[in-house]
Amino acid sequence: VGEWTAEAIDAALRANLEAQGLNPRKGLQPLRVALTGSAVSPPLFESMAALGRDSTLTRLRRALSRLDD
Repeated sequence: VGEWTAEAIDAALRANLEAQGLNPRKGLQPLRVALTGSAVSPPLFESMAALGRDSTLTRLRRALSRLDD
């Protein structure tokens, strides 16, 4: 994602999901839980933009590392 805006994040993630053959529900819900700790949250892309690139990536890396345990 070049510019860290809700619109750019949305476009990039949806393009990635389409390339992998995943629907948004299966692909975005795990990101929501990893970022917020809840399956119900404010809009995902706006939340990612508000958190900022560094915080978003840190939270995703932390969640990913827990899957390896």
